[in-house]
Amino acid sequence: MKIVLLFLSCFFGSLTARAQDTTYVPAEPPISVARMAIFYYDINWTDEQWAELAGRQVELIYLIDEVGEPFLQASRGLPDDAVRDSMTIATSRLPYFTPARRGEFFEESVYSVQFSFPSYRPAAGNDLLLMSRFLLPVSREVLAEEYVKDYNAVFIDFNLNYLSHLGTPGSYLKGGGGFDMYIGGMWKPRWGAGLAMGTEFNGKKRSFPDDPIPGREGAASGVWIGGLLNHNLKMTDRGLFSIRGELAYGVLNAANRLDPDEDEGWVQYRGVHTGIHVNYALRFSRFTPNPGLVNGHVTARYSAINFTGGLRYRHYGDKEGTGAHWFLGIGYRLGRDDFRKR
Repeated sequence: MKIVLLFLSCFFGSLTARAQDTTYVPAEPPISVARMAIFYYDINWTDEQWAELAGRQVELIYLIDEVGEPFLQASRGLPDDAVRDSMTIATSRLPYFTPARRGEFFEESVYSVQFSFPSYRPAAGNDLLLMSRFLLPVSREVLAEEYVKDYNAVFIDFNLNYLSHLGTPGSYLKGGGGFDMYIGGMWKPRWGAGLAMGTEFNGKKRSFPDDPIPGREGAASGVWIGGLLNHNLKMTDRGLFSIRGELAYGVLNAANRLDPDEDEGWVQYRGVHTGIHVNYALRFSRFTPNPGLVNGHVTARYSAINFTGGLRYRHYGDKEGTGAHWFLGIGYRLGRDDFRKR
């Protein structure tokens, strides 16, 4: 008898607990309001309807049934019935909601969203004329009619160099060739920074003391990568004269450990690479403006020839690898200048 009473007590207790579970969870859309709005922006509106809707804030009120299907029931802010009918049809393309739930049972509910239709402000007539004119390469003189150069430049430089070592490295290395690249930009009209990297190749006058095979000449190679500080000294419409300082980490491959050369390892000197040099970029192309105007600004690309030269010093922790070299080079610049409206 006690077992029966205990069973009945547990049974009716569970029924009571179920009857008391009235937690309400509202309906939730599976996508954001912004994505829901796109369904209505994408309607094939007429020009007149777009003009009426532009900048207008609307509110849509849905009935969400027990399975989560939305139905447009009411609205505010719509200009006429034709617009409302189009939006009712578009609502049928919305994905199903997670329906409202009370306890363990789904039920109908109401859900509302608010959003605004985009408003487009046409550019001024002069700006439209300039935009169409600047889709093709133009001279600096044409840009100067309406714009002033801001010198907010971005540059990518590629240079081929001849270099000659001085001091102790010069007693081991002949003159050689080098390649360097700079990618940078300006945060002020005259100051900028960027990434600097380069490589060099030199024949040998004699082998390094650390060469495991004495008397071998062959060649040596080096590579470095670091940062660049750029200061513009003189700026004209045709040219840009700047002085640069670089600080990098470098490696000199003094000799291969085997003969004949195989990729088995290198005798290397490593350390700090520094340099100071001048660069003159002579523009030879017309400006090619990027399409579009932003707050009265236009950006334009150009090509230039680089003339460069300077002195580099490296401290590689060993006297044979530590010393200076001078270099002269020529290269190519792909640049971008910013112009502001007068």
